[in-house]
Amino acid sequence: MPLQKAHPPEQERSAPLGENLAAPPRWSARSHTSAVLEGLAALVACLIASVLASWNFLRDDVVQSDVLVHHYWMRSFQDPELFNDGLTSLLRESGRYPEGYQALFRLASNVVDPVVFGEWLGIGLMAASGWLVFLVVREHTDWKVAAWLAAALFLALSDIHRFYGGFPRAFVQVAVLLTVLLAIRRHPLAAALAASGAALFYPPAALLAVGVLVLTVFEWKGWRPRLDRRRAGFAVMAVVVMFGLILGPPALSGAGSSDVFTEAQARQYPEFGEWGPLHFFTKSNIQYFKQNRSGFDLGSSGSIIALAALALLLVRPLNLRLVRPEVLALAVAALGAYTVAQFVLFELYLPHRYTYPLLAFFAIAIAVSIKPTWEALSRRRASRTLAFALLLAPLPLYYFAVHVFPLGPAKPVDGLASETTYIGVAAAVVLAAAGALLIQRLPPGERVAYGAAVSGVTLVAVLLSLPDRQPMGERCPEVAATQYMQTLPKDAVIAGDPYDMNCLPFSAQRPVVMSTKLVMSYEPDYFLKSRERMLTLLEAFYGQSPRAIGALNASYGATHLWVRRDAVLREVMRDGEVRWRTWRMRPYGKAVVHGVRRGPLAVLRLPRACRTWVNKTNEIYDIRCIAASEVPEKAKA
Repeated sequence: MPLQKAHPPEQERSAPLGENLAAPPRWSARSHTSAVLEGLAALVACLIASVLASWNFLRDDVVQSDVLVHHYWMRSFQDPELFNDGLTSLLRESGRYPEGYQALFRLASNVVDPVVFGEWLGIGLMAASGWLVFLVVREHTDWKVAAWLAAALFLALSDIHRFYGGFPRAFVQVAVLLTVLLAIRRHPLAAALAASGAALFYPPAALLAVGVLVLTVFEWKGWRPRLDRRRAGFAVMAVVVMFGLILGPPALSGAGSSDVFTEAQARQYPEFGEWGPLHFFTKSNIQYFKQNRSGFDLGSSGSIIALAALALLLVRPLNLRLVRPEVLALAVAALGAYTVAQFVLFELYLPHRYTYPLLAFFAIAIAVSIKPTWEALSRRRASRTLAFALLLAPLPLYYFAVHVFPLGPAKPVDGLASETTYIGVAAAVVLAAAGALLIQRLPPGERVAYGAAVSGVTLVAVLLSLPDRQPMGERCPEVAATQYMQTLPKDAVIAGDPYDMNCLPFSAQRPVVMSTKLVMSYEPDYFLKSRERMLTLLEAFYGQSPRAIGALNASYGATHLWVRRDAVLREVMRDGEVRWRTWRMRPYGKAVVHGVRRGPLAVLRLPRACRTWVNKTNEIYDIRCIAASEVPEKAKA
């Protein structure tokens, strides 16, 4: 594993403007064995860190929320009798699951539960991405601490990486970083195959990775580009293979490409508005670029690392020349794809999915440039004051990221007025002053390395200590009603309040008529059909006619109805924290509120003869019995 030497300051200062200083390969003489051991140690460390970051999801009753959409039905790979209902068929035919991704889970289901496999796949992809960041930085510098720092910074952002659950989007970082590493090491064929092959698992990952290859077909001498014909040939090959893998399977199966909404179509539905379940469009441009799906959604930790990278560039602009062209291409490809996705909304899926590689770029740029920045500042007269400022820098970065420049939805974060905060700030100032004094007493050869290492570790500590880092995941405990539903026939379909239906496909392994998770989609066919299901279900569940409940069997094959009487009564009385409000989950919240205002609800006065199970305020009814008990008045006469 050859590694590139860092360039001495003299070479950096004398290099022509526009020439990347890290480009000329100058390899160290480290032994192969040492390199392998170092790489293995980094891989093990990244794996341990990824397991710890995902620990909450390894509990039996906690899942990443998208498991309730994307993975529950994959249990049919193990048991073909499961999930043959109409809604799951719509979901599987929606075109959101690439062939390679499905094949991977189908293969894994021979030995492990697909949901469990998805959790560990996410952990593995997170660890692999951190390891690739480590290897990329080792290609930039022989200062070993830089690679460890980069991996630590990258994995410290686990709360915003979207690895959890092992969904298709989790392949973005691995695909792009592997392509970057192979391109740096001048393995163009392997890089082209890795980039284009990502289309089997997640097409946006392939677009980003292939974009990196396309952007690096030129070599720069000063400001003059020169086409690298060998790289250009492999980049063209990657483009052809990528489009073949994306467009080929639908064409061969005769299914055609999956339609998506246009911006004009999406704006017609309140679901895409500020209070809809697919909240995409907002009245504020600032909010639009901060939120998930449409914006950057970096949160506090992502904002801090972005500002740290920008600060290092502003303090020492030459830092940009230390970053390899392939890594710079990573950032350009991400921002370029994000911009294009905004102009052709939904045609390239969600713009936010193209911002993921920016996190890796920030971590790499910081790790590569932090020591040269210390070197440059240590040569100035007020070196002790500058050392103090660098050690204390994470504090103002934290303040600006959280209160001035948050590239993500605002979350409740403690202000700077609490007693604990004052004590923490005072302690940080004292420690920074002490650290600056100690570093100045070190030998000149060690001063810079120690200072840079301490600055990096402090930044990692700030990222890990942010107050808005909360354990994520959806709790799906196995309650008495869930245990009963597990005994129902495998073709049973459950109806009920869509919020209560969220966990059932996962915990009870039974399909539902509709849930608040399954109603969301950017594909018109699935969206319109699921929207109709949702409104019909709400009209029946929060309506006045048992006949509408019985009709759910004929319309959607519903066999059982789960009624949580206490939750329904709260909605009726509007007592306490109710789940459905007119301004939430539009238009569904409004439909519920109007339904409960029209009169007594049918679900609270169903025939006891149709009740198959009861536990305190939880009841389950046979919908076919309800349908049979509703005899038209003319037939009675």
